[in-house]
Amino acid sequence: LFLLAVLFLIGYRKFAVLVSLLPAVLAISVLFVIHSLFDLDLSVMTLIAIILFVGLITDNLIHILMTYRIQDVNCFQTVFKPIILSNVFLILSMALMGIVNSGFMKIFGIELAILLSAHLLFLVYFLPTLFSKLMPRKQ
Repeated sequence: LFLLAVLFLIGYRKFAVLVSLLPAVLAISVLFVIHSLFDLDLSVMTLIAIILFVGLITDNLIHILMTYRIQDVNCFQTVFKPIILSNVFLILSMALMGIVNSGFMKIFGIELAILLSAHLLFLVYFLPTLFSKLMPRKQ
C-alpha cells in the first residue's frame, strides 16, 4: 500500500488522493479484526491474499481516479457498475473456492472474499462522500 500511495501521489500530485486508499486500509483492518476475534493465526496464505487483494483493487482505484479527474464526482455513476460487477464475480468465485476446497486454499479463498467484500462495501458507500469533501472540483 505504501508503494501504491507513492505512485498515486506522483501521478495525481495531491495529498488528497490518498483518501482513495482508505477503503483498502479499512478492508485489511477488518480482516485483522476477524483474525483477532476468532483467534486465528496469520499464515503465508493470509499474506498472499492481502498481496493479491492490493493488486486487484489497484486497477479499480486507477479507473476511479482517472475518471474522477476527467468527469468530476459524476464518475461514480459510470465507473461503479463495472467495478461492482467484477468484484461481485471475484467475491463469489473466492467464496466458492473457500467452500469447495480444503486446507490452505480454503483459508485463502475465504480471506480474499472477506477482503474484497469489505473493500467493495467501503468503496461504494464511503469513497464518493470522501471525494466530494476532500477533493472538490473547481467550478
